[in-house]
Amino acid sequence: MKVNYIKELTAFKEWMSFHEISPNAALLWHTLMVLNNTARWMETFNAPNSIIENLSGLSSQRIESRKILMENELISYVPGEKGKAATYQMKSLVSLF
Repeated sequence: MKVNYIKELTAFKEWMSFHEISPNAALLWHTLMVLNNTARWMETFNAPNSIIENLSGLSSQRIESRKILMENELISYVPGEKGKAATYQMKSLVSLF
């Protein structure tokens, strides 16, 4: 998947002009973008809650704001199982703007 990180950040800022989400959800989106960048823009990537918490400063309860991101179709999320981290997929916003 070819992703232009700067264009995605700009598109998210524009998207935020028309949609209201919590600051925690916005921070989580940015954190997941950083992790996806680290994963070299894989279609899906795994991210343990502990890593998300360390990078974002969000508590495990605040990470639940991922529901807001899913409801707004900004990410796909599959919960992890014992010994395996959750799987995420970032949805591109570039084509919307």
